[in-house]
Amino acid sequence: MLHIRAVWLSLLLPLALAGKMSAQLPEPISQAQTGSVRPETDNRPLTGVREQGLGSTRPRHSYIQPSAAIFGSWDSNGNFQYGSAAAMSLMAQVSVAQFLGRGGSLQYDGALRYDTRRLEYEHQLSGSHLLRWSQQFTGRTWSLLLADEGQLTPSSMGGSLGFGLMGVASPEDLGIPVLDPSVTPDQSVVTSSSQRFTNTAAAEIEYRNSPRMSFTLSGSNGIFRPIDSDLLSGTQFGIQGGYNFAINRRDTAALSIGYELDSIGRMGERVRSYSPGLRYAHREEGRYLIEATGYAQPYEVTASGFHRDAFSWGGDAGLQYRIARNTLQLSVNRSLSLGSGLLSGSRVLMASGALTRPVSRRWQFNLEGVYAKNSGLRGETPFSSQYGGAALQHQLTRTMSVLVHYGLQHGFRSCSSSGCNSAILQNVVTFAFNWTHSPIGTF
Repeated sequence: MLHIRAVWLSLLLPLALAGKMSAQLPEPISQAQTGSVRPETDNRPLTGVREQGLGSTRPRHSYIQPSAAIFGSWDSNGNFQYGSAAAMSLMAQVSVAQFLGRGGSLQYDGALRYDTRRLEYEHQLSGSHLLRWSQQFTGRTWSLLLADEGQLTPSSMGGSLGFGLMGVASPEDLGIPVLDPSVTPDQSVVTSSSQRFTNTAAAEIEYRNSPRMSFTLSGSNGIFRPIDSDLLSGTQFGIQGGYNFAINRRDTAALSIGYELDSIGRMGERVRSYSPGLRYAHREEGRYLIEATGYAQPYEVTASGFHRDAFSWGGDAGLQYRIARNTLQLSVNRSLSLGSGLLSGSRVLMASGALTRPVSRRWQFNLEGVYAKNSGLRGETPFSSQYGGAALQHQLTRTMSVLVHYGLQHGFRSCSSSGCNSAILQNVVTFAFNWTHSPIGTF
């Protein structure tokens, strides 16, 4: 019965919605990635709901792009079940980018995967879907951004090893707004597979009283809903105000104040937090971005028969670098979260890195890794997860490529709202043949 429900969810979610996954396989090398398109200027405020980036590198054209892959995999602990296994798999994917007038955009990435035997996921037929929508209204001194992101995955974000081909072109390259990870429900604990749905709606208004100064007010509401497990559901509501000041052409500083209310599980546990802080960014458009944030974070935890007031701190630091087809991303952050469906609120410490480097005209190397530690706000046993991978890809023709990929993740099996009973190291080796159609222009 669960198998049938998972199949229907995988097939019907795109219709219902349209109404860095980590440890992923590398993106196919395309001509658009090898060109020297001048990046579009990125002037998003530091205190908004959008993730900071280097600016778009592709023309604003709507398109649909299908792709497919056939691959063989060996898993040292198939779906964390204490036993090695091998399987052949087929995967079909479609990526859609649709620009809606001057300020609107819609992006959909969907994939269906069939395995000859259950390996990385609970079912032989599984799917993953992502939908992003945004609309921006702009006046002479103000702008209003509305955005929504919804995603259905067969496992935690870190555990989606087999859906790494999702997104042939990144939203950053397309200039499509991506919500900052701080406003979306966290899923940094790697667990055995189970369907889960997340959605975040956000709004941001910016008022520029001069070319160098602006004020922002933003709000967001994110939800985490497990579908075929009894993990803890959660709702994350936040509001934030900020003042941004451009010191010069490359340096920007900001003051911010935020409030967040998290509701977790059926028992009505709540976590309230406040976060006054400072932000700084140094950038060279299209080439590199260095950013840092620090804030105090007093919080309150309330539940049936339990109350706790505590003080914490949070912050993040990151580096993004891009020149030609070489890209490097490094980041570290510390914050409060919903608890990934396992904890009644948690303090997350996460570090991640990713490198993409061409070896030659037709060879490309990818490397990435993530470490995350979730500590419960009520003294529960911490969860530590690690995942990462390395891949070497060879472009055979304009549309076909082959690759070898190694991925590992250290996570937990048999997880429920009462916890997980053991931790397992999973190794996955994959040999794949990929076909990616050239983008098909749409209106």
